[in-house]
Amino acid sequence: MQGLLSPLAFHTNLFSARAKPCGDGLVFRLHYRVTFALLMACCLLVTATQYIGAPISCLSEEVLPQNVINTYCYIAGTFTMPSTAALRLGWKAAQRRRVVPTYGQEEKRYHNYYMWVPYMLFLQSVSFYLPHWLWKVMQTDKVRGILQGLNYVVVDEEQRRIKEVLMVNYLVFHWGSHTAWACKYVLCESLNLLNVVLQLLVTDSFLSGQFMSYGPRVVRYLRRGAEDDIDPMDQMFPRLTKCTFYRYGAGGSLERYDALCVLSINVVNDKIYLTVWFWYIVLLVLGSLLLLYRLVTLCSPKLRFRLLQARGSKYGADPAIDDVTRQCSYGDWYLLRTLSRNMSAPVFSSVIKQLALQLPRNRTSNEVKV
Repeated sequence: MQGLLSPLAFHTNLFSARAKPCGDGLVFRLHYRVTFALLMACCLLVTATQYIGAPISCLSEEVLPQNVINTYCYIAGTFTMPSTAALRLGWKAAQRRRVVPTYGQEEKRYHNYYMWVPYMLFLQSVSFYLPHWLWKVMQTDKVRGILQGLNYVVVDEEQRRIKEVLMVNYLVFHWGSHTAWACKYVLCESLNLLNVVLQLLVTDSFLSGQFMSYGPRVVRYLRRGAEDDIDPMDQMFPRLTKCTFYRYGAGGSLERYDALCVLSINVVNDKIYLTVWFWYIVLLVLGSLLLLYRLVTLCSPKLRFRLLQARGSKYGADPAIDDVTRQCSYGDWYLLRTLSRNMSAPVFSSVIKQLALQLPRNRTSNEVKV
């Protein structure tokens, strides 16, 4: 199992900013690193039959070859009888819930999603990587080019001063031109949030409208621990199903064979989608709070100053930070904020002090601040 998942290990390192500078935040990395790795691991897991066994095993009459009935039922789908679940709870529970067992064609609930689960998980994992790919195309490694290695903890003193001067010169020369760059990043963050909402809806449709309420129903069932309650995991991902196989007999008549199937794959699927449900909700909440945070920082220069101050105040950079914040647009502030996350506090304070000294002599009067 370790060998199966080892190719995904490099995606889960969220705090590699010092080794490799990046222009995105923690929540952004949760989408294209953690979520991508999680969904790809689930995709590999449901296809690893050497660990979970055959996805389906059907028991039928001996006249039918085992491999034929297994293949047919896996492709054509199986079904359950919802009313029989109430019978397993006992007649008393069935009467209390006013369940009247019925038998008929309209009662069957077909399940044919399980053969498409690996493909769905793979496509969903790719969808979580697309905003990151789009951001990489649009930013063209701007942060890495500006840092020039200043993100490393150990830097030669002389080289550090030279790189600081080059960084300050770049910031002064391009001051006021980073708003479009910052807006592209916020757009990619919005795409992440939109993608989470879309995947919730797509998964709910894929699982016949039962996914949205899946997490709360499982939690409610586990909290009650009642024997007379229907397990939502078994209801949504049944382990024991039926399958009907038809073939022509020797006389040309159509013969019907009923098979009882064990879906061992659903032992994995129910845990996968329970984990995915909770993780999607976490991403939805974090993404919504992040967009609210972006809106607040866009409207509050004072908050922007406080956020930069938290990084450089220990090294006497408060006056310089105040001067820079008063003159910078939202795009310039976001670039400085991103650079501060990739540099040590002393180096960032030194850059801010030099920038504050040079900006008044280089700013023009027609620049528009956001």
